[in-house]
Amino acid sequence: MSLKDFLFPKFCLGCSYLGTYICSKCQKKLAYVEKESCFFCKKLSPFGLTHFSCQKKSYPDGIMAIFYYNHILKKIIKATKYHFATEVLKELFQIIDPKKIEKLSFFADFKNAVFQPIPLHPNKEKQRGFNQAKILISFFQKFFFCHLSRLIT
Repeated sequence: MSLKDFLFPKFCLGCSYLGTYICSKCQKKLAYVEKESCFFCKKLSPFGLTHFSCQKKSYPDGIMAIFYYNHILKKIIKATKYHFATEVLKELFQIIDPKKIEKLSFFADFKNAVFQPIPLHPNKEKQRGFNQAKILISFFQKFFFCHLSRLIT
């Protein structure tokens, strides 16, 4: 046990289990999205693409998610954004099944892919000391870089 863990012990965000932010029991509550749907009509759609009949000007062509938004994911997001617990995201990244992320590669032309986080208001970023979107983008960039390396070799 490190001094950091002694002074600032980790508690599961879902059940308060000591030692981790996301215990194995609560990890099972993070439900993977198995079938993608159209953003507008919510009917099944491959890769979360917006159906042609649902498309609107200046709206997304599609949206894809890894997890369904539920109470445990909400707590993870809030802990990161409002309680400066960036370590929570690191634990989340470790438990994500890489096969579930690979579906995102449908949208990426790996040679020309650019990942850009949504900017945080400068005052908010100064107050928090970080932009959670940059942390997320960094994770996905590393994943896609590793994925591209495997495809090339």
